[in-house]
Amino acid sequence: MINSFGANNSEWREASSDEPCPICRKPDWCSLVGPEGAADACVCMRAESDNRRPNGGWFHRVNGEYLAPPAPLPSPTPIAKRVFAS
Repeated sequence: MINSFGANNSEWREASSDEPCPICRKPDWCSLVGPEGAADACVCMRAESDNRRPNGGWFHRVNGEYLAPPAPLPSPTPIAKRVFAS
């Protein structure tokens, strides 16, 4: 059966070390659909998109290309503890 993503396999599967999420590159927590090794779409639990899923995560179309998430922002510099005289 052909699904709406053009894949011959309409079964969603979990990301794995053999096939990590194409969005966040992690081997867990995300779901993929499409041909094995070439997902057409995924629900990434880490990277946001305009399509939030009701059960958690965000839907992403992959279209055969790797979609890298934006680079994370640098951590804020910690503010030194201040000692005030009483």
